[in-house]
Amino acid sequence: MKKYDIVGLGSCLVDYIAKVPKIIGPEEKVNVRAVTPGFGGPTTNNLVQASRLGLQTVWVGQIGDDNNGKYIMDAFAAEKMDTDYVTVIPGALSSMTWIAVDDKGDRAIYMCSNITSKITAETVRKQYAQVIGSARLFHSELCQLPLSPVLEGVSIARENGVPVAVDYDVDVDIYIHKNGLGTEQQFETLISYTDIFKSGWSIISAMTGLQDLEQAARQILNKGPKLVAITLGEAGSFLATKEKFVTVPAIQVKTEDTTGAGDAFMGGLSYGVLQGWSLKRIGKFANACGSFCCRTIGAQQVGSREEIDQFLQENC
Repeated sequence: MKKYDIVGLGSCLVDYIAKVPKIIGPEEKVNVRAVTPGFGGPTTNNLVQASRLGLQTVWVGQIGDDNNGKYIMDAFAAEKMDTDYVTVIPGALSSMTWIAVDDKGDRAIYMCSNITSKITAETVRKQYAQVIGSARLFHSELCQLPLSPVLEGVSIARENGVPVAVDYDVDVDIYIHKNGLGTEQQFETLISYTDIFKSGWSIISAMTGLQDLEQAARQILNKGPKLVAITLGEAGSFLATKEKFVTVPAIQVKTEDTTGAGDAFMGGLSYGVLQGWSLKRIGKFANACGSFCCRTIGAQQVGSREEIDQFLQENC
């Protein structure tokens, strides 16, 4: 069996990105200027970024045999990524999102999880245990999938000594209490099983109830993770271990679309961790991956290792 640097279980979908003059509220209407389809999902975007940087990555999970499913399979082929562990379910609808992006690059995202989120813990154990156990790093997310299959994938990784990276991509209260995708106990178990914890500051602040970066990072580190990475938007990122804290400024670019920027950051973060780099170098490189993605519409406008290195030389 082929071995991979990163095996990912999480969202895999088609983004429909609408360029709009403003993000509207209830009862408002606005004309859409253009709609751009794209390949996306937090886990998939992370894997594509890592793949373009030179790592061997593979996504495991379920899609439908609809037009969106065909789009996804074609996109994997274009990225030269294996589809050996993509399970196509006849008659099912693949996951998709509708994303409105305004002139500042701010977004509103509507997710239709469909078959991607119907995967069970039993399916993960039965179909994907071997490939997860052979990885150098296992990646998952808090977004569309229920916690049960995510925890199963994480447990398989831990059983085989594979480090676990999790992108905490959505508000925990919405994920658990409004969307009903897991319990608080499962959530706490997931944190304790996570080695690399990544999230945005607004999510972490709500999760911890804290307004201080260092205090919030320490609270999470005390639950089990070895590395906490917090994205701060235009302010950059904050990386923390129990031994060291590092704040890394962002690379400022003209932002066209922030869709996928955090996922590109995660791909750069994973790459740097697997290279054994210092905390500061990891943060600088991950920031560059995120900023590079923001310059063009679409979640996967990400760079190769050569492009990111050149981008860093030109902007730092």
